[in-house]
Amino acid sequence: FLIQRVIKGNTNSFREPKSSILSDKKKNDIDFSDMFALDSDLTGSLNSWKILLNTQFNSLNPNRISEATRAKLTFNRSFDLNENKDKNIDDINLKKEQNTNFSNFLDLKLFSSYREKVSRGYSGEEEIYFGTGIELENNKTWELDKKQTKLTTLYGIGEFKAKSKGANVHKTLFRNIFAAKYSYKFPLWVKDGLDQSIDIKYKYSPAVINQSLFWNINILSSIFVYSDDSSQKVIKLATGPKLILGEFKNNFLDYSSLDIKTSYFIKDGESPFAFDNVDESFRINLSLDQQIYGPLVFSYKNSYNFDNSKFAKGNYGLDFRRRAYSFGAFYNANNESLGIRFKIFNFDYTGLSPKF
Repeated sequence: FLIQRVIKGNTNSFREPKSSILSDKKKNDIDFSDMFALDSDLTGSLNSWKILLNTQFNSLNPNRISEATRAKLTFNRSFDLNENKDKNIDDINLKKEQNTNFSNFLDLKLFSSYREKVSRGYSGEEEIYFGTGIELENNKTWELDKKQTKLTTLYGIGEFKAKSKGANVHKTLFRNIFAAKYSYKFPLWVKDGLDQSIDIKYKYSPAVINQSLFWNINILSSIFVYSDDSSQKVIKLATGPKLILGEFKNNFLDYSSLDIKTSYFIKDGESPFAFDNVDESFRINLSLDQQIYGPLVFSYKNSYNFDNSKFAKGNYGLDFRRRAYSFGAFYNANNESLGIRFKIFNFDYTGLSPKF
């Protein structure tokens, strides 16, 4: 039930009636059916395939159905390439002795979408009007002495109808994408004597706080090839620290999390679409969570663009966190969205705990 829309008596979410699908949104009066919205996630399985249908209706007005609806259908199947090897007792014992953990999965995804909204980070949002395709992705992860490594390779092909990068028109093109991502995370400092499990002192967190300083390195290489003979080639280098301090047990400033990443791009070519044209700005991104008092935690995310020497519009949040749940409010200045969020943890917990 869209309270703000009801109070205002109008909405800026739609175009003028009978206007082009690429027209700007205008203020429109509402009727009774515009007061309601419906989001749904339907999940299921068919043999070894996982099926997900996500639909969003930001109005139940039948006259606005074409621009009030978003939908995406995906079929996923995952193959554990390490399954047979893990069954060998000698391999399991070797992993324990070396303190390693290795996984190797091949994921196949088929998808079809209508008016899918694509986030471009601090560059805003774009839309894929129609999209259909298939992706094949291999994920290898391994950990040795708290050093975590992940290697991902991906190939995808699809047909997309989306807004052109250079003009306010739609283009329909096939796109091939080849991508590889290497991630490496290693500790610079890990606090000794961390709790192995939570106890009654953990009133504000569902897990032990891993007090540490890690350094993250990410290297991404991508090639996009389009059916109009255009292409873009991108190498992204991102690196920076993540620091976590405090146990989140005491009432005042006992938890801080700071994540900083600097991103640098090397790019050749341009995408014909607006939704996947890579922004090659040299940026530093930061994310902060800070306990204020008791369960109150302030969060802030922003990005600084070295090319124009400007900060982006930040994201702000204030949450009331407890071990079993959290709720709070957020404001995204980038798209001027304001809302509330609610989370519940530990649905699989089968024991009984005292009131806290």
